[in-house]
Amino acid sequence: MMVPRGPLLWAVGLWLVPLNLLAAIDPARAGLCLLAMLPLPLAAAWDAFRLRGSLAGLEPLPRDPARFTLGKPGTLTLTLRGQTASQRTLRILVELPPQLSPSLAAADLRLRPGTGDWNVSFPVTPVLRGRSAVGGFTLETASPLGLWSLRRSGTLPCGIRVYPGLADGTGKVALPETLSLAGQHLRRQVGKGREFDKLREYLHGDDFHDIHWKATAKRGFPVTKTFQAENTQQVYAILDASRMSSVPLAAQTGDAGASSPVGMPSVPMEYYLRTALRLGMAAERQGDRYGLMLYAERPFDFIRAGKGKSHYGRFRDALCGLESRPAGPDYSELFTDLRLRLRKRAMLIFLCSLDEPALAESFTEQIALISRQHLITVVAVKPPGLQPVFQGRPVSGDAEVYIRMADQIRLRNLEKLAKDLRRQGATFKAWEPSRLSAEAVAQYLDVKNRRVVA
Repeated sequence: MMVPRGPLLWAVGLWLVPLNLLAAIDPARAGLCLLAMLPLPLAAAWDAFRLRGSLAGLEPLPRDPARFTLGKPGTLTLTLRGQTASQRTLRILVELPPQLSPSLAAADLRLRPGTGDWNVSFPVTPVLRGRSAVGGFTLETASPLGLWSLRRSGTLPCGIRVYPGLADGTGKVALPETLSLAGQHLRRQVGKGREFDKLREYLHGDDFHDIHWKATAKRGFPVTKTFQAENTQQVYAILDASRMSSVPLAAQTGDAGASSPVGMPSVPMEYYLRTALRLGMAAERQGDRYGLMLYAERPFDFIRAGKGKSHYGRFRDALCGLESRPAGPDYSELFTDLRLRLRKRAMLIFLCSLDEPALAESFTEQIALISRQHLITVVAVKPPGLQPVFQGRPVSGDAEVYIRMADQIRLRNLEKLAKDLRRQGATFKAWEPSRLSAEAVAQYLDVKNRRVVA
C-alpha cells in the first residue's frame, strides 16, 4: 500500500489548492495555473513509480520461540533478509502480545544495496506469564523524493514464551545451596553411598560382610556382592492446576487489604510455578533426576524424571503456559496414576491447596496408595496474615473478631491435616508465599543429604 507523506500533503495544500482557487476566480489565467500545477503531479508520479516494488524482496525472520522471564527486561530480535536495489531507510513495526510491553514496537534500519541479513532489536518488558505469538509486522519505506511511503503488512510465525520470575527483591535467584553459609553445618551421612550392582565369585581380599550367603549355599562356592556408586535420586513436583489454585489469597483470609509481595499475583498458582522451577534448578545442580506431573480434575501432563539442558527446557515449557482449570481434583485417579507410572522409589513434592475439608479428607484417604513406596511432602501456601486469634494487634470491631475466629479454625484444620498425613507417612508444611519456594528447596536438600529416598 502506498500512502502520501507530509511533504506531498504540504505541497498540495500550499501550491495546488491556491492555484485551483486562482483559476476559479480568474478563468483567464486557468491555463497558466494548470501549467504551474503540472510539475507537482509529474514529480509525484515519477516518485511513486520509482518506489513500487521496493519491499518485495524483504522478509522478516523471527527467532522462534522468543523466551523471556517475567519482570526482567529483554530484547525481541528479528532478522530482515532479502535484497534492495538502492540505499534506503526502512521502518519496521511489530504488534506485540499482551504478555509484552509496549503493545507496538518500532525500529529504523539503514539498508545498503545488495543482498544480506539485517538484525533489528526491540526492547520489551514481560508483564504477564504465558504463551502467545507476535501479531504481525509492517514494513515502511520512503520514496527517493520523500513524497510517498510504501507499506507492506504480514504475520510473523514467532512464538512468545514468558516464564515465571525467580529473582527476589535484589534481582538475583537465591537458592539455599548457593547461599554464603551453605555447607557450614555438618550432617551425618546415612548409608554407604552405594547400591547393589551384581554377584560374582568371591576373590581374596573381599569383605566378608559382602558375601551373599543364599547364593553361596545355592551354588556351592563363595559368592560376593559388588556395588556401584549410588545413582541419582528422583524427585517429582506434583502441581495442582484445579480451581483451588486460582483462589486469590486475599479472599482466603477475608482481608481486603491483604496482598502478595510486590510484582507477584495473589493466587497460589504463581507461587507453585516458581517453586517447581526452583526445585528443578536445585535438582539439576545436585545431579538428581527431576520430573513433573500436572493435574486438575485428572492428570493431564507428565514428564518422566530426567536431567540435562533439554530436559529442563521441557520442564520449563510445561509450566510456562499453565492456567488453572475450573474443575476440582480427583485424588483417587491421581494417586492411581502415580502408582502405575512410578515404579522406583522417589521423592514426591505436592504443591497443592487443601483448604477445603472435603478435599483434605479425600487427599488423606487416597494417599495410602503410594505413601508406603515413595517419600511424600505436601507443600501449601499459607495465606498472608493468617495467625492465631489472640496474636497480633487488638481487634477494631466485631467484623474483625469473626475474621480472627475464622483464621483460628483454618489454622486448626491445617494442624489436623498435618497430623493425619503424618500417620500416612507424609509430611505437610504451609509456608508464607514469600518463603514457599526457598523452604521447599531446603526440604528437598535435607532429604538429599540424609539419603532417605535411595
